Amino acid sequence: MGIKRTLVAGLMALCLGVSSIAAADGTFLKRDSMGREIGQLLYIDTDFGAITEVTTCAYKNGEPSLTDVDIFRGTGIFVAEGIWLTKGVSSVGPRDIQVRDVFYMRELKGEDILLSFPEQGGSRTQPDIAGLYQAFENTAIATPNMGRILLEQIGPELTLFDLNKKGVLCNYAGEIVSPNRAYTQVPLQKACHKYEVFNNKSKIVMTYLVAKDLSEAYRVKPNGEALQIYARGGVG
Repeated sequence: MGIKRTLVAGLMALCLGVSSIAAADGTFLKRDSMGREIGQLLYIDTDFGAITEVTTCAYKNGEPSLTDVDIFRGTGIFVAEGIWLTKGVSSVGPRDIQVRDVFYMRELKGEDILLSFPEQGGSRTQPDIAGLYQAFENTAIATPNMGRILLEQIGPELTLFDLNKKGVLCNYAGEIVSPNRAYTQVPLQKACHKYEVFNNKSKIVMTYLVAKDLSEAYRVKPNGEALQIYARGGVG
């Protein structure tokens, strides 16, 4: 096991457990000293724990710009006293750098969330996600990456594919506003994210639908046969 994974394993051993944050959904904003929004933290509670996505940016010249800015976006889960981002991307200059297994400490400050770099060390994100994220809304809309995390948490017993296995191609295929109209065997009446699994002949062998509030998920076979594989409060 490499040094990085050894460190991550040690941090997880210290911090894994039931998340101390209230079981509710939320959107939190990070602001700079001038009150400008420079980051966002989303979390949605599921039967597997809270799934989260953190985004932060750093303006190179101190002024908001759509082009002269570095951005980090990472997706993962809450653990007992921290946040573990299993996947992320740092867009620094012209490069997009893939990042995995990032751990930060998490502390509640009233209704707000403070992220800090752990004393045990690890890898800092670029830009750094550390800072205070202030409560903004008690709701959140899942991003496509958050929906993918939920599918991975559900597991291959119900998804029928190990989505973390090398060679399994699962692509995001967009948003469906009324899935019950698109699929006759799917009763879901709320907007959802759609994912498609392809075989080595580029043929779709499975479709997943994940509600954008992460409350439900379905698998749909090519013949239209559908099965609910997740419902908040009871799987299957």
